[in-house]
Amino acid sequence: MSGPAVMADPAHHHVHQAPQMLLGRHWDTLQKVSGWWMSEKLDGWRALWDGARLISRNGKPLRAPAWWLKALPKGVHLDGELWAGRGTLGKIKAALGRRIPRDSEWRGIKYAVFDAPSLGGPFEARHAALRRLNLSGPAFVLEQIRCQSNEHATGAMQAIVAAGGEGVMLRKPGSAYERKRSYTLLKVKPHKVGAGFQGGLEAGFGPAYAVAG
Repeated sequence: MSGPAVMADPAHHHVHQAPQMLLGRHWDTLQKVSGWWMSEKLDGWRALWDGARLISRNGKPLRAPAWWLKALPKGVHLDGELWAGRGTLGKIKAALGRRIPRDSEWRGIKYAVFDAPSLGGPFEARHAALRRLNLSGPAFVLEQIRCQSNEHATGAMQAIVAAGGEGVMLRKPGSAYERKRSYTLLKVKPHKVGAGFQGGLEAGFGPAYAVAG
């Protein structure tokens, strides 16, 4: 059974304008990241909510059931990731590729929100404002913890990768939402960190779904 969807894409010849958004850079392991905010790097599909529509990083409208979108706040811009658990990107791609979305597929897809570009202020203020929105249904605020050291960041990445995840994202404290690729947002992935850099295996936080409720 499938529910009604958001308006289908415009005519095929229309060129979608990519939204300006914050994009991360790879961490080189030398930069000190103690005190930065740390979260799991989700292996999902980046999605922006513009207060009325869900769009991809390329500006293409994403089709989702009306009941799924109803839970998202009107008039507030959100930046996040469509996610259904570790190793499930293929399922999300399949769901997004359907002209008419299937309710059965979207019941398992969450919207992990990690920022709110329209709220302004430093990252901590925006994240606190996100908490106050009391997101429900498929949407939840992605957990952030303080990074204690470079070894902590590497150990968290190793623990997540060992559990089937992709890695870690680091966010500079007090940073603004820059609509470009920025060194205030760093990606920590195994092929970039290197096998010679060792850290503890305690990530310090649980699976992203732990904060979904």
